[in-house]
Amino acid sequence: MPPSGRTIRVRRLRFGHRCALRRSQYQRRALWKAGGVGAGVAVRIIRKPPDRMAEFGDSRAVLPTVGIDIRRCQSATITEGDLILISAETYRIIGEPMGDALRLVSACEAVKV
Repeated sequence: MPPSGRTIRVRRLRFGHRCALRRSQYQRRALWKAGGVGAGVAVRIIRKPPDRMAEFGDSRAVLPTVGIDIRRCQSATITEGDLILISAETYRIIGEPMGDALRLVSACEAVKV
């Protein structure tokens, strides 16, 4: 017990990705279109900062990609070539999405269309 005699409730955070996807200040609503066609499925994503710096030996290159974390329970079959619509912007998934160790989130790289 704390010195004041009050009990303090501590909320345990089990998984970083799972908790991050719950926080409304980080997540965005988006529309996922498998294969780039169809009506699409409403999903929640976390958009990471664009323009990643890649180093190849002594040279550096700026890659015009955007990182997107998406829940696997909402998009279990996301693959290369799928479209993600965030507000008025459209992004195409490039490369195969990588899953986290707990298989809760798929991390994708996308380029603006």
